[in-house]
Amino acid sequence: MAVFVDNWDEDGAIAPFSEVIQLAKGIVHSTNTAGQKIYSAAPGPKGEIILDLRSGNKSLELIISGELDR
Repeated sequence: MAVFVDNWDEDGAIAPFSEVIQLAKGIVHSTNTAGQKIYSAAPGPKGEIILDLRSGNKSLELIISGELDR
């Protein structure tokens, strides 16, 4: 996700912030160490990263956001 630039979706989306990327990497590492895999990871339009965790019929979505304005 570090290769995204602003307007990556051609609709004005902001590239994920570096601090958000680092935090997401830490969360992914921690959950993997605990045996919980990330089902999907995706950038959001305001510089955030969305992590989706699933286990059986349960799911959890984490939205990691940074600055609202650059």
